[in-house]
Amino acid sequence: MPPPLGSLVFCGAYLIDGGGGERGVGMSNYRVLCMFGELACVFSPGSDGGWRFVDTGAKYGDGEDVEFPEDTQFVGRAAGKIYWWAPGGLVQVFDEATATFFLMESRSTCGGSTTSPTSG
Repeated sequence: MPPPLGSLVFCGAYLIDGGGGERGVGMSNYRVLCMFGELACVFSPGSDGGWRFVDTGAKYGDGEDVEFPEDTQFVGRAAGKIYWWAPGGLVQVFDEATATFFLMESRSTCGGSTTSPTSG
């Protein structure tokens, strides 16, 4: 685990693809994503590895910071992405291939829900 981060709420740890030439997760090809509220850290093995902070992209389209509440919920994983939902209709997405975050707004409609990406 990364060094203690004060009173931040631990939101989860996720095993992700190492991003090397190999496809998938293996003993020499893995990373670990840890979420702490609005902070994220990724661990990579190897001599050039270790823990590093990752920009969560938690900004609205106008550049204003997004404050994710402590009750943000893990939604699931699909197509190389990890999803978290927050009250108010925001969805935070982590792209495993690029190790980057982006935000989506989730809006309900009569026919179901739609999403639209925001810059981050």
